[in-house]
Amino acid sequence: MNSDLLDYLLGVAWDNGIGYKLTPMDDDHWLPVYLPTHNLIIINTNWYISQQIPLQLAHEIGHALNGDSEYEYQACFSASSKVENEATRRGLELIIPHVYENIEPCDANYQHFMEALAIPSHYTSMVVGIIDNFFIEREN
Repeated sequence: MNSDLLDYLLGVAWDNGIGYKLTPMDDDHWLPVYLPTHNLIIINTNWYISQQIPLQLAHEIGHALNGDSEYEYQACFSASSKVENEATRRGLELIIPHVYENIEPCDANYQHFMEALAIPSHYTSMVVGIIDNFFIEREN
């Protein structure tokens, strides 16, 4: 799932004029970053939890699509900040329709989805809500 998902997300970045560099850093805990002044995302392909790389990319695309400024991005660098949560939400809103496009609602399993991408459990309600909204919108 991750290779196809990465290709899809790189296409989203490309289609939106967002630059990206995927590179293995020496430090496997080197965090991904979006540089608004350069409209560039840098992803550490050596991240210690490799399953998280697609969500990291989607999250950074979320910053770009949300128009987050350098100031907002740096001043709110906290997992609990509004800017960070909105970037994660935007990223999940990119990923979920792609992953679930050929899946029936009765076969959707948010736990498998979260495990496959190593999504932290504090995002469970966000994931469930976005999946639910996806299926509601798809049915309408």
